[in-house]
Amino acid sequence: MIARIWRGVIRADATAEYVRYVDETGVAEYRRTPGNRAAEILTRDLGDGTAEILAFSIWDGWEDIRRFAGDDVEAIVLYPEDERYLLGDSSLTHYDVSSQTTDIRAVANAFSGHRFTDAYPFLAEDVVWNIMGGEALHGRDAVIAACESTLAGLTATTTEHTRFVTVADAGRAAVDTIARYTAADGSTTVVASCDIYEFNDGILTTITSYAAELPDA
Repeated sequence: MIARIWRGVIRADATAEYVRYVDETGVAEYRRTPGNRAAEILTRDLGDGTAEILAFSIWDGWEDIRRFAGDDVEAIVLYPEDERYLLGDSSLTHYDVSSQTTDIRAVANAFSGHRFTDAYPFLAEDVVWNIMGGEALHGRDAVIAACESTLAGLTATTTEHTRFVTVADAGRAAVDTIARYTAADGSTTVVASCDIYEFNDGILTTITSYAAELPDA
């Protein structure tokens, strides 16, 4: 994976306004581009009336960056209003991202704990989610859609994990949980589940999930 970091300097009093503009232009385009794993905006007040702004993104590889930037991956991509905010020249730097930086246990815990957005940047484009006793989901978009549907269904539900045990090695993790779901009307459902995660070079390629409803003790 590759990190792409664009840096600029702006007036400090224009930070909020410019962050909105960058989010609606460059960062939005990052996120729409296949192969983009994550995109964030970072700012820092420099204490002299100016502020530093970084557009930070993670990509699967150079071909994915070319989809966004064109053939010259070192070219800075600017938008019509950028020059109105920027003080001086901006800069662009790329870094290799070591797969060793992926905390497999943390990604697995996030997914099994329904903190799906923390796991999204690590999903392979062709990830497969095998839901035992149900359908298999193929592809990053399908998995994210299922996760978002799950979150929507839990909006008015309180979740309590009474068991949450994780084991992991260099390329695999398993999370064993028991969760009690309490709906707005007070009704409860208890579910035991086991999720098995397989990674390749720090990228999540396969999820296999087993679940069974338990009587509420």
